Amino acid sequence: MSVKEDVDRLLYTRQYAGLASLAEKDRAAISHLFSLIYNPEGLTRWRAIEGLGYVGGELGRRDPDVGREIIRRLFWSLSDESGDFGWSAPEAIGEVIKNQPDLYGSFTPQVFSFFEDERLRRGVIWAMGRIGKRNPELVQDAIPSLIAALSDANPQVRGFAAWSLGEIGVEDAALELSRLRGDVNTVLIYEAGKLWQRTVGEVAMDALANIRGRVG
Repeated sequence: MSVKEDVDRLLYTRQYAGLASLAEKDRAAISHLFSLIYNPEGLTRWRAIEGLGYVGGELGRRDPDVGREIIRRLFWSLSDESGDFGWSAPEAIGEVIKNQPDLYGSFTPQVFSFFEDERLRRGVIWAMGRIGKRNPELVQDAIPSLIAALSDANPQVRGFAAWSLGEIGVEDAALELSRLRGDVNTVLIYEAGKLWQRTVGEVAMDALANIRGRVG
């Protein structure tokens, strides 16, 4: 079985510890993960994002330079010089940070700097939610923009912002979230290994419940 086949199998079953062990033995596994995260959409893309984040965090725990190199490559993919566009780079960097916030949390502001790029805004918002659930302090500067995004014209952005604020547990977002109750536009959000299609209103109400649960 080839390295690519091994990676695909481990992603399919979400065996991320096994994926990290494979990547430590053969760095070609990391290259294959990079190729998978640049798929436009789909469950494989999201699991590759999650897997690359786990690999970067786990290998980085043993050798911080490995995680930094993965992050560097992801940021490079967003530059004009790369010759390509790293659509999933914010999400993947966010996953690496989420897995090792003490080592890589300082990269959070750089991830958030791409918020103004409409092509990347949804991914940046998702990354803030993932990082913020693990370490809310790292995303405090992003919160005003996340709350403002609840009024974005794009329902995908509204839905992701609602989800992210719920993950972080932002009490100040409660009023704006409640105003989205009747928003029937649908959004696909990756969570717990699956893609969930829900209305923006449903996501907002779940986020509000998460926030109130934390307060209670």
